[in-house]
Amino acid sequence: MSKTEHSVALDDLAVVREALADDYDIVEEIGRGGMAVVYRARERALERDVAIKVLPLTRVSDVELVERFQREARTSAQLEHPNIVPIFRVGRRDPVIFFVMKLLRGESVAARLEREGTMPTEDIRQMIIQAGDALGYAARRGVVHRDIKPDNLVLDDDGRYVLTDFGIARSLFDPRLTETGRAMGTPRYMSPEQARGKNTDWRSDMYGLGVVAYQCLTGRVPFDGDDNFAIMLGHVESPLPRPRLVTNEEHALFGVIERMLAKHPDHRFQDAAELIEALESTAELPNANRQWIGQSDVDTVAWDAPVTEPKTGPQPSPAIDAALNKGMELLRRQRPLARAVDVVVAVSTRLVAVARSRGRRFWLVVAVVMIAAVAAQRAMHYVAMQRSRCPALVDAAAGTKPRGRVFLILVDAIGTVSAGSDVDVYYDVCGLREGDAFATRVTIAKSEFGFRRFFGDPVVPVAVSFDETATGPATRWHRTLNFDEMPAGVYSLSVVVTDRAGRRREKSQQFQLER
Repeated sequence: MSKTEHSVALDDLAVVREALADDYDIVEEIGRGGMAVVYRARERALERDVAIKVLPLTRVSDVELVERFQREARTSAQLEHPNIVPIFRVGRRDPVIFFVMKLLRGESVAARLEREGTMPTEDIRQMIIQAGDALGYAARRGVVHRDIKPDNLVLDDDGRYVLTDFGIARSLFDPRLTETGRAMGTPRYMSPEQARGKNTDWRSDMYGLGVVAYQCLTGRVPFDGDDNFAIMLGHVESPLPRPRLVTNEEHALFGVIERMLAKHPDHRFQDAAELIEALESTAELPNANRQWIGQSDVDTVAWDAPVTEPKTGPQPSPAIDAALNKGMELLRRQRPLARAVDVVVAVSTRLVAVARSRGRRFWLVVAVVMIAAVAAQRAMHYVAMQRSRCPALVDAAAGTKPRGRVFLILVDAIGTVSAGSDVDVYYDVCGLREGDAFATRVTIAKSEFGFRRFFGDPVVPVAVSFDETATGPATRWHRTLNFDEMPAGVYSLSVVVTDRAGRRREKSQQFQLER
């Protein structure tokens, strides 16, 4: 932690201590992430140690983050299970938004893996049974966790594996919390359907738990890479790497993990009872009754050798289709050329690997040509979008004497925006001298009509401000605004530019957001 971050942490701690002083003695900070800070505290009334999760004070104005934080508290509070961390209280003491939960004194699975590398098979078995039972309980109450990973599984001091952090959980009964079409979670532990932005249920959580179990058994996750796209693509279409297994127990446990990590949800265990029964009934596990003498027959197989399934006759290539569709989708969403090139390279590399392993050269050529065409189109579009549309401005040097220096702005039309896309705002500032300072404010607000203006749910506008400097009489600017969580409808965009002389120019337009 840098000196600045340390100073901010101390300032936050002082504010939290003062705000909650009537009920809690804040002892120390014990965890920090992008969404929350966790403190150990002493509850005065009941004289017990608790953990208090607090939204960072710098983020309390973030409407989306506040809703997500409160959603975690509400979701966790309705789940009463010995393997789910209990919530004692939810509250707000301006500016502190917090909830109080049980203090887990053990260590996370992530911390144990960092220290030991792997875990014994019996410990892994117990982790799957206990966490699987908790996830099954949550599923029966319509809650899908969607972010199972080693950091969110804690072995408490009483020997129980406890599930934490329902920050991006989805309720199957509340459409407002549905995120279809958007991949949410941690890529290394995402199910294939989650990586593709499809609907998820309990079987997706079981897949994430299977990835954790695979890591605990082998010391590494099944799919990894240099970027999130490559990792998610591995979950979608790459065969599961078979690790080197030695003992009967490892073979038996891997048989369960292998089914938990099936690509299609219908091929996994369909409920927690089926999963737990498979773990507890070793007689039914694949390879459980087979005896190995000396070296395992799997020891001769390379680490990355895939688990293959026999195929008969010509088969379509959903893997290549999925990779191509994903690459095309990402290319459409990435405006800057450099990011488009990165995606093309990642997709092409994966397609080459798939084609070589499966012998579909024709599909490879088609896919690469299509991606190259899209990349070329995006490159030309990028170049075109960097050219200023400012008109030729006359000045005294050209022999004319305008009554006042021209100052105007031009804003590109947005049109229709698709769900899950960012809003790219391009605008030109015309007539300023090189080095002239000016300020820009970009605002996007939902346009309501008729009765909705008075009775509809308000949508908080997105507003950002920039201090900028002109590079000459024709300056082209590009800003990207995140727009993922906004509801569908008609929106108004306003761009206001004020130069240092106080002159103000404004352009407005409307555009449509489609879900």
